[in-house]
Amino acid sequence: MMARKVESGGRRRPSASTRRRRIAFRAAAVLGVVLIAAVITEVGFRIREHFNRGWGEGPGGISIPDDRWGWKYSIGKRRLVCPEWDVNIHVNDLYLAGPPYDAQAAATRTRLLALGDSHTFAIGVATEDNWVQALERQLNEQQKSDSFITYNAAIPAYSLQQYLVRLIDQGPVLKPHYVLVGFCYATDLYDMIVGLRQIEFRPGLRMTYFDLDPNGTLVERLWEIPVDSVQKVSNPAAKLRRLLGQFATLRYLRRSSLALFVGSRIRWGGQSLWPNMELVVEREVSEEHKGHWRLVEALLLRIRDECDKLGAHLVVVGIPYVPQVYDEIWKATFEGKEQYSRSAANERMASLLDQHGIEYVDTLEAMRAEVRRTGQWLHFRKDAHPTAEGHTVIARTILNAGVIRIQP
Repeated sequence: MMARKVESGGRRRPSASTRRRRIAFRAAAVLGVVLIAAVITEVGFRIREHFNRGWGEGPGGISIPDDRWGWKYSIGKRRLVCPEWDVNIHVNDLYLAGPPYDAQAAATRTRLLALGDSHTFAIGVATEDNWVQALERQLNEQQKSDSFITYNAAIPAYSLQQYLVRLIDQGPVLKPHYVLVGFCYATDLYDMIVGLRQIEFRPGLRMTYFDLDPNGTLVERLWEIPVDSVQKVSNPAAKLRRLLGQFATLRYLRRSSLALFVGSRIRWGGQSLWPNMELVVEREVSEEHKGHWRLVEALLLRIRDECDKLGAHLVVVGIPYVPQVYDEIWKATFEGKEQYSRSAANERMASLLDQHGIEYVDTLEAMRAEVRRTGQWLHFRKDAHPTAEGHTVIARTILNAGVIRIQP
């Protein structure tokens, strides 16, 4: 038999099979350490979530079913607490975020009705500090009177579909002189189709919504999911996002620079892992997103028609998404790519509304200017909804645009 080769120093050189076993053992050991570290990290973040989870007390502000709107918030006051805020909200007897409804007191005032989602309601901010209430204060301070009164019909997770239904239902009651649509670029474009057809709704949901028929005409329909059935997500990217959302570690890191970088560049099943943002910043509307814009246009025109019936003036207020506002997030996501622009959707919306004679107030540049001036965020770092300071900027931008005037 041939003797094994002897290395310098008199030691025998291990055989190839021995070396492979050692490499495999070391790789397995490293993998085991990584897995153990991942499990420990995940457990740590789950414990952190447990102790930092939010809580609420009070009868108001709880989501309850509504056969027309899908859901609404229960009447009353509620305190909401989490690591980023401790606020009180109140919902009145018309399911509006604000003080009790008083038709007699409002009869001689200029009435403003706001429609929107969580960025108008507003998550993380006391009811009296949302941009709708802030606008009322600023208008009255400017006039040195109480000439203006506002109504906030926004509810978290609403889409433009529900804005229209609430206007149809509550416009004749509130008789607004102005209707303000808080159009949020974080959600309102993406929710046109995905919000109704592809996400998983709770069983038993009923709601009225609008869609385009094959001829491009806006039609009213009923969305209904039986109690024993759930609409399943079919989009591969949506499935992956839901899977990733099951991990506390990824939930915590989802707004980190690395997570934002990956989410804005990786595609899964032909779709971005951050599709709502891609839709907002693409310079040219992709084929898959043209339907969103067509439906947005049709819904806004129908909202204008309903405003005309009420004798109300429509104003669309553009509320930006965090990557549009903050340079550090933009640099970590879409900067340097010619096909993207942080103001693409805003400019497209302004052009669309101008074609139809609808007034538009965009708050992106005002928010960016305030961030540059103060060096402070106008959004909650983790939650990403505007802070009270952010709502103040939105209100001030509307005030300075001069689109609201006292009605005779």
